[in-house]
Amino acid sequence: MKLTPHSARYYILLAALLLALPAINETVYPSKAGQLLVAPAGSSAPFDDAVIYILKHNLFYAHGVVINKPQTNAPLVNGDVVYYGGPVDSGSFVEYHDLTGERRPYMGYSGWGPVQLDYELLRGSWHVIKSDDSILHAPAGEMWHKAIDKVRSVQGIKGEVIL
Repeated sequence: MKLTPHSARYYILLAALLLALPAINETVYPSKAGQLLVAPAGSSAPFDDAVIYILKHNLFYAHGVVINKPQTNAPLVNGDVVYYGGPVDSGSFVEYHDLTGERRPYMGYSGWGPVQLDYELLRGSWHVIKSDDSILHAPAGEMWHKAIDKVRSVQGIKGEVIL
């Protein structure tokens, strides 16, 4: 294949676009990193009553961990209770230090492919709220209820409406 000046321009343009893509992604694409996904009532397993802390979200992928499902049947890791992080790679342990300021081991994580999470958000499969210490530091059994209460207050819903 012979490189002509005309085709060289296309390669240079493509290279410039590929180099600029991460910067474009950060400035144009609204990331949900640092926020919480709250499963609506009646969601099916494995995300029933789940609260997920989003660790990374961009145009190419998203991942986070379920923060309210301790695994009572899992062995302790360094004396800590292991949490169910999600269905992806659930046979391995991952530790995150930045959720509540505590170190917490998780079995697996929750992951989405390119724009998959955005599609699920458009479909109404998740509620999104800002991280909140009252939710992050709540006991695991109360976390989803506190998060749903916050969703209701943000949306201005009163009463026993099922979200």
